[in-house]
Amino acid sequence: MEKKIIKIVAKVWIVIMCIVIGVRGYYISIIKKPLKNINGSEKITIKNGDTVKSIVNRLNKEGKIKSALLITFYMKFNPADISVKKSEINISSDMSLDELLLAIDQAEPSEDSGVARVTIPEGKNLEEIGAILEEKGVISKKDFIESCQKYELPSYIKKDSGRKYALEGFLFPDTYDFVKGSSGNSIIRSMLRNFENRIEEVRRTSPNELKDEDIDKIITLASMIEEEVQVAEERTLVSSVFANRLKIGMPLQSDPTVQYSLGVHKKKLSLDDYKINSPYNTYVIQGLPIGPISNPGKASIDAALNPADTNYLYFCARNDGSHEFNVTLEKHNEAVRKYQSN
Repeated sequence: MEKKIIKIVAKVWIVIMCIVIGVRGYYISIIKKPLKNINGSEKITIKNGDTVKSIVNRLNKEGKIKSALLITFYMKFNPADISVKKSEINISSDMSLDELLLAIDQAEPSEDSGVARVTIPEGKNLEEIGAILEEKGVISKKDFIESCQKYELPSYIKKDSGRKYALEGFLFPDTYDFVKGSSGNSIIRSMLRNFENRIEEVRRTSPNELKDEDIDKIITLASMIEEEVQVAEERTLVSSVFANRLKIGMPLQSDPTVQYSLGVHKKKLSLDDYKINSPYNTYVIQGLPIGPISNPGKASIDAALNPADTNYLYFCARNDGSHEFNVTLEKHNEAVRKYQSN
């Protein structure tokens, strides 16, 4: 009798496992290729007020979705911040669900959508970001700056009245879709949320715990690296120069901190410029400036955390965007005479 029960239980278990494996396989196949009944590529229109769910439901009614239920299930347990705006996208039966969502998110807004696609390049400062937003018709530079000055700071941003703008450094450079006429607070929230997502990635991969005060210092250093570097491969080298100088208490002497102190970008700095009394000017202060001088991208943040292993204390700009790195002042002065004599 017991053997019969064991056999029955085993058979039931095998049947259940087959069902589970079959359902899982079907689920994966839906996620890999959720669309059907599409010949080649087909253009669909996304309307104002649409959501990802409404788009999926509409495609389902048109017989172009294999399983709206499984897609909804997937999205519930894999939430994504998808920007949906009036636009047109091309879909095909070969698209995965992730590719479909990416197409919706990255779709170019229609001219009459009321949405502006805004690209904030790495290294722009807060005032420059305000100017870009104004040019795109999202918000005036004045209103954006005022919103930044009044915004309640998250815990990872150091509160210091000596800083020009507390949010400087934390408005993550990226491409955004902003509704024209957006409030300053909503724009700031979007950019800070993006920053926080990137920092969370950094935290997950860092061997050491990153506290709030660490993040503030890292972003300050990264903002300097961003402003100094034009050649991507030099980021960790410039970072190593700053790290080596900080270790021995040597002034950082970074020209971009002087430019930021002046509030204007000058092609050539004067001797008086280098003497400007500012908590940002690393020619007159010891250590890092009081705060970030630009809004750095992920590559500069990574470089700030992972400087190259060098003994370099100096770097001198060549005339092609790159730098010559040196250990001694003598060699550095030779480079200055060679590249900056005119």
